[in-house]
Amino acid sequence: EKLAPPLGADGSPIGLPEMLQGIRAKVEESHFGKPNDEGIPQSPSFAMGGSTGTGRDFFGALREGFDKFGPVTKSSLGPASLVTVSDPMMAKHILSGRGKYDKGPLAVISWDIFGRGLITADDRDIWKQRKQVVSQGFHSKWLRGLAAQFARCVESSFRVLDERARMKEVVDMESIYLNLALDIVGVSVFGVDFASAEQPPEKPQSPVVRAVYRVLKETGRRIENPVDLLLARIPDVLTPAFPQVRIFRNSLDELDDVIDKAIREAEQNRTQADAAELQEREGGTLLRFLVDMKGQSVESAQLKDDLRTLLIAGHETVASILTWATYELARNPDVLERVRSELKAVLGDRTPGYDDVRELKYLRHVIAETLRMYPAPPTFFRRALADDILPQGGAEAEVPI
Repeated sequence: EKLAPPLGADGSPIGLPEMLQGIRAKVEESHFGKPNDEGIPQSPSFAMGGSTGTGRDFFGALREGFDKFGPVTKSSLGPASLVTVSDPMMAKHILSGRGKYDKGPLAVISWDIFGRGLITADDRDIWKQRKQVVSQGFHSKWLRGLAAQFARCVESSFRVLDERARMKEVVDMESIYLNLALDIVGVSVFGVDFASAEQPPEKPQSPVVRAVYRVLKETGRRIENPVDLLLARIPDVLTPAFPQVRIFRNSLDELDDVIDKAIREAEQNRTQADAAELQEREGGTLLRFLVDMKGQSVESAQLKDDLRTLLIAGHETVASILTWATYELARNPDVLERVRSELKAVLGDRTPGYDDVRELKYLRHVIAETLRMYPAPPTFFRRALADDILPQGGAEAEVPI
């Protein structure tokens, strides 16, 4: 999908001369200390691999820039400028700035993975329409019906953890949570049991599980090395010369096969109704809801993009939150003890149900605080399409960009 070109101060597309002047200005700013036109504090430049010239990691450098210069800093990422905004008012302005910003780098990096799904859709009308359709499927009766299935997925993870503990082995909790979240997405969205949580770490995962992780790694490679982004567009006939590209495309094909099969099975028993009627149903899958909703085409590429987004990105963000929550609970034994006490008081020895979530108030606060400290994803990328002025927020004044 072709991205709209950025615009200059007069509203016309930026041409090659303007781009060359911009590159020259960035070199002067990053290497010769020349102040930038916006007056934004200059942070160290980032190498293409995501690190700075000082050896700091990407997020460590962002934190250092925030501590030293405040909520807005500017740095160079190769020939491009990177303005880092760490202020809620400014972030809200950017995210709601219709027509002034697009998802630029994110859409470029993952164009063949997420298509025009909820994460990458640049057209605000398409994004709003798909968000409304998909969110309607997350109704209380559906979630209530899935509680028992969620509990069974968790129990499968417990069996693996118990075995690791019996062998006195170190456990990679991130891997445990990734498998657990993937199983929950499989059951709740597609009605497919991937059984990844039950697989011991030393045993090979199922092909679909391996495919999910290969596709996830591809996005990271493209961020770290622009060459991988260029290779993503080579014709299939050349892929034998580039094994990583061939493996990625084969993995994407495997995931599409799973999604296509699930859509076909849902279509065979399709019973169309409007959203209000569908929300009176109990159980089922999110795919079943989307297929049965009046006006939705099962042949739509948009539906496939949304499902691929939920499968690949949906489980990874949940696993990240659970991993960081476990990390912080291990570092704060007093908080961990309060969580344990609440679980014992509310649940005793029984399996939790949907209604118990409301009663586990302290645990919900722990999850909310984890999201505040370690948001998933930790950054949002946007590309400025025209000049703009950010509100003052926590800065000393408004910031022109």
